[in-house]
Amino acid sequence: MGGDKNCKKIPHRRIMRRPVIEEDKEKQAVRIKNRIAARKSAEKKNRELERLANENKFLKIKNSLLEERITRLERIVMENHSSLSNIALIQNIYPLVNLHRY
Repeated sequence: MGGDKNCKKIPHRRIMRRPVIEEDKEKQAVRIKNRIAARKSAEKKNRELERLANENKFLKIKNSLLEERITRLERIVMENHSSLSNIALIQNIYPLVNLHRY
């Protein structure tokens, strides 16, 4: 157990920098390619977000125009309803009068 003099010591390995070899260049090329792909993907997402923002703006305008149109139509319906009610009242008062011309 002690110190056997015949036993050779194993020298500690030195951690040396690896020399740049083809494999490292390939890894670097892959990293660059991935960075370019990520940038393109981000640009594509930004374009899609801009398109959706523009479409949202357009749809909000269209929605407000449709709401205005509905309001106008409701007003017309209410006016016609009151006119029809008046005609019904008149027919009750004057049943023999022909009101088709109104």
